[in-house]
Amino acid sequence: MTTGLRILLVHESYISAGGEDRAVDADARSLVDKGHTVSRWSISNKEILAWSPWRKAQLLWQTSWSRPSYRMLSSLLHEQRPDIVHFHNTLPIISPSAIRAAHATGVPVVMTLHNYRLMCPPGTYFREGKVCEDCRLHSLARGVIHGCYRGSSVQTGAVALMLATHRRLRTWRECVDIYIALTDFMRAKVVEGGIQGEKVHVRSNTITTPPGHDVRPEDYAVFVGRLSPEKGIATLIDAARRMDGRRIKVIGGGPLEQELRTAALGMGSRFEVLGQIPHAETLEAIQRARVLLFPSVWYEGLPTTILEALACGVPVVASRLGAMSEMLTDGQEGFLVTPGDSTALADRSLRILSDDDLRTRMSAAARSAFESRYSSDRCYEKLVMIYRLASEAARARRQVV
Repeated sequence: MTTGLRILLVHESYISAGGEDRAVDADARSLVDKGHTVSRWSISNKEILAWSPWRKAQLLWQTSWSRPSYRMLSSLLHEQRPDIVHFHNTLPIISPSAIRAAHATGVPVVMTLHNYRLMCPPGTYFREGKVCEDCRLHSLARGVIHGCYRGSSVQTGAVALMLATHRRLRTWRECVDIYIALTDFMRAKVVEGGIQGEKVHVRSNTITTPPGHDVRPEDYAVFVGRLSPEKGIATLIDAARRMDGRRIKVIGGGPLEQELRTAALGMGSRFEVLGQIPHAETLEAIQRARVLLFPSVWYEGLPTTILEALACGVPVVASRLGAMSEMLTDGQEGFLVTPGDSTALADRSLRILSDDDLRTRMSAAARSAFESRYSSDRCYEKLVMIYRLASEAARARRQVV
């Protein structure tokens, strides 16, 4: 199991590439570098933009079951005969029918959970500005009523139908041999949502070769992420106004970008909204920052931005919530603050910006945390262990049949 595996990665990429897409790419490179054979079946959500209205409407039921996906994956498995099929995102084009196709052949099936979608249609456990677990505690109908996925009850209904269909078909319980949760927190939530605990193993995403961490920092704070409500943009704006004229760079795009640009007009050149920029430039901006601001108000999966900051030795001030509470220890790699508390966000950020000794100590702790918990070698070792467990589980179920 150490080398020579044939692995098929299945992933539906997003219109705007994000941390999940980069994590899949990084895993593929890591596996190839270690001597495995990796093939990929990838579809992009961008394809939908060119579809006719009728074909888009078909997604209302094809999100639950796509015959073309079932046939395509069955054909790939017959041709390639991989040792492992590793699923990432299948929404909305691929659909879980592909998971059932893989299971039907007896090949070991692994699925990485990058969010909370098996319990929550939008995958965020977030609604109307706060954490919401109504769909897990009550019914998926709650999400449909509120139109939680893309602000549309119709689209939310399609995702809810997919989840309900495959709960009834027992796809989630019987057709995936091993699930990968990104944090212990996520694992607990997945098990609460009904997935068997013995099937859920924790393993963080890989990031591509960590950037250097010996760059002399410049006097600014940086925010990197989607400019949307769940990322705590309102908290970021209010904190920026409290930060005594210190420079802040904001990198990313999203529905609140114009609101941010309007806020920037009242703060002068110290508040820079750079929008979406190339990933290499984003990494450079993180490297040169004195502190990364991460005021997210949802649980998160495993924020790539925080991983990259730790790799760069950049302290982080983040919300004391979900994945952030697990990735950071308050007072060591940075600070944790109450979600939505802009005063605390500004205060802790100013402490790091103003105290060179504190910043140096936290920078060393950040880099140490990355190397001990999130290095590419550690992530690779855990992934191969999970593949071995999936192979054993698949072998056991074949013997039962």
